[in-house]
Amino acid sequence: MLRSNYTEIAFLAALITLCFSVNATSMAVGNATLMENDTNIATNGITSDRNGTFSFTNLSAGNYTLTAYKCILGAMHFLGNSPISVSGNVENVTLKLSRSNDTCFSEFQNATVNLTRGNCSISGTVLGSNRPGAEPAEIPYEDAQVKITRISSMGEKA
Repeated sequence: MLRSNYTEIAFLAALITLCFSVNATSMAVGNATLMENDTNIATNGITSDRNGTFSFTNLSAGNYTLTAYKCILGAMHFLGNSPISVSGNVENVTLKLSRSNDTCFSEFQNATVNLTRGNCSISGTVLGSNRPGAEPAEIPYEDAQVKITRISSMGEKA
């Protein structure tokens, strides 16, 4: 019995080590893969922090569409997007989420873009509705997925 417990513990320790070593280098968001440890790669999907803030760096100039997603209570989809023209650093972008549907969520999940490395950035906050009757009416949404869902060059529309 004691030997069996040691075997199970050793197996779990190996499994946990494997999970941590795989997840330390990349994290999947929809169809986008984020390389967290390489600052030279522009990423097209991130998660907002506890203040609802997000930031994309190493982007080339262009017209982007940012889309944010949050699942509430395990079943209600909330999405919001914003077109943004980038020729330098863009700050204070606000993505406001509202109730959505499965079709829009599927489009968000399946959206992929090919990013070109540059020296522009986009940062902002994801906001959504507070519970009914609570103040303020909108609050920052933590752990929202924020993704670049469309891109075009400066002469085209996103």
